[in-house]
Amino acid sequence: MQQQTDDMEVPLLNDSNSNRQKSLAPERDGFSHQQKDSEGSMESPNLEFEYGDTDSFTAELSELYSYTEEPEFSLNRDYFEEDFKNHVKGRRWMELSMEEQRAYVMRLLDALEVTDRDKRLKVARAILYLAQGVFDECDTETDVLYWSRHNVFLLYDMGIFTALLELLSMEIDNNQACSSAVRKPAISLADSTELRVLLSIMYLMVETIRVEMEGDSPERKAAREAFKTELGSPLYNGEPFALLLFTMVTKFCSMNAPHFPMKKVLLLLWKTILIIGCLFYAILLCYIILIHSISYTDLFIELNFFRSVIL
Repeated sequence: MQQQTDDMEVPLLNDSNSNRQKSLAPERDGFSHQQKDSEGSMESPNLEFEYGDTDSFTAELSELYSYTEEPEFSLNRDYFEEDFKNHVKGRRWMELSMEEQRAYVMRLLDALEVTDRDKRLKVARAILYLAQGVFDECDTETDVLYWSRHNVFLLYDMGIFTALLELLSMEIDNNQACSSAVRKPAISLADSTELRVLLSIMYLMVETIRVEMEGDSPERKAAREAFKTELGSPLYNGEPFALLLFTMVTKFCSMNAPHFPMKKVLLLLWKTILIIGCLFYAILLCYIILIHSISYTDLFIELNFFRSVIL
């Protein structure tokens, strides 16, 4: 929902106006006429609301990030450039041919399988920088959006989403991280670094592929349909991707994983629902939002009930 305000300066009524209105309060008919007359002379804000499933594409992308994550954009770029310069000498990403780009992404895909957690995170950040449109090589926002879209379809074609899904499942099942977060009096960004990076990449991929652009090639249209089918099918442990995200909500609400970044989880869940077009999941997500004020225990019970219905 978008809200546009033409003029937010609303003049205050002076004391004489307040007293005059009080004196007219018993005379309801007279007050109504007076109110209608005064409304025309007062500068009141003009509010326009647009209702829809989504906002503009750029607004939906920016919604993913918080202000506290701004320094991580530079971090993503630095990790990418460090790795890229070690394997591609004296050239930029934009200067590579499609085959050279595919070869580099394949190398990143292989590097995601390393056991070292820190190295794996650096690779994931490099992939996130690609999904963000290699912004340091671009001059305009249009260029950033173009390269982000180009890179996202390339990443999907190379199987990056499936690899990210496995890593996400590992993070969800990371009992050590969950136990550590439960014992902490306060949760910080550092507690959810890996999850935020993975969810950010997946969100950018889902939202970019979901939105059909004029001039999309037949290959991209085919990729969109394949991705839609993939997301609606059992992807990991026999569960659809949306159900995996609901599991994250369940663990968070049961206080077993307070470090889960719920904003990113719910945003990704909504985009997944939009692309697969599943009404049941949409109703369930709305249900979660409507009952968010109940206790975590009750919400946990409700989510587990719906999960059993799905399975």
